[in-house]
Amino acid sequence: MYFVSINDVKTGMTVGQDVFTSSADAALLTKGQQLTERFIERMKEHGLPGVYIYDADHPTPLVLNNQPIISPQLKQEGLSAIEHMFDAIENSTSAEAVKVIRHLDGVVDNLINSLSYNQGVLINIDDIKSYDDYTYHHSMSVSILSIAIGIALGIPRSKLNKLGQCAVLHDIGKIFVPIEIINKPGKLTAAEFQEIKKHPLHGYAYVKEHNIGSPDVGEIICNHHEKIDGAGYPRGLKGRDIHLYSRIISVADVYDALTSQRPYRTPSPPSEALEFIMGGCGTAFDYEVVNAFVAKVELYPVGSYVLLSNNEKARVLSNHKSRPVVEIADSGNIIDMYRNPQYLNVVIKCGEHA
Repeated sequence: MYFVSINDVKTGMTVGQDVFTSSADAALLTKGQQLTERFIERMKEHGLPGVYIYDADHPTPLVLNNQPIISPQLKQEGLSAIEHMFDAIENSTSAEAVKVIRHLDGVVDNLINSLSYNQGVLINIDDIKSYDDYTYHHSMSVSILSIAIGIALGIPRSKLNKLGQCAVLHDIGKIFVPIEIINKPGKLTAAEFQEIKKHPLHGYAYVKEHNIGSPDVGEIICNHHEKIDGAGYPRGLKGRDIHLYSRIISVADVYDALTSQRPYRTPSPPSEALEFIMGGCGTAFDYEVVNAFVAKVELYPVGSYVLLSNNEKARVLSNHKSRPVVEIADSGNIIDMYRNPQYLNVVIKCGEHA
């Protein structure tokens, strides 16, 4: 089983994992179904980045880390709860909205359980992005990534729920920013950017007004755009004056945003997004947090295609950061780039489509 980009899926391929969207209770596609033109069109309509495909020519034991770290059912449950939360804040009474937000504790606990159980599995960003609405899956992805960083940092299990909850809530202040600014396809004006920069304060005010979570939840949400060198907003805090959870959410937020499709830009490959974050160590991001994140993220997802520096095209079979096990497209040879002496000087130049 391997992940195939939506641009590369073909009729007749067999689905390897159930496919969900945030707008349906049942799976859009189920494991074992064969893709048709209509199924592919429906996936594109929902904005899905791709699908896991079963490959009979390459038995499962050949492909390591091929199971998603979060089950499709749990992702669907989380997205539905997050969508309900945003809708309740916008359209319901304050009491109903607060009730919905507190219900998210159970969803966060389930995410923590899954991530704790699969601590040895690297996170494939495409795997946690297979949904159609950016607002909801961004909150979900940032929560998953933040919890994974927290686990890598050794944060006790009893404290991870607050981290996950704050990550889910980190952008609720955007509800109070005009929608035409949030969804603007072009570059923001200076005035529009100032409005965007108010969303952490809007989130802080909402959490404080409705007494959501412990007293520092509002502070954590408010400070997720602060930077280690003091160049962030809205308060210009520096270093350890920024709560650890805010420093964690900051890394998760930027990584997910960079790797997401937005109206004003195409997504960056995971490797480029990670390079950007590592380049910001000590200025934008906390070194220890980034170090923990690097240990958890999967640069070249299993099943993706890459171009090697010797101009060979290859498919990733298992992940060892920048030195994965690959199958050379032309010859079918299986190469462990970490151990094969003939490939020690060969590096991955970039990702490729199949």
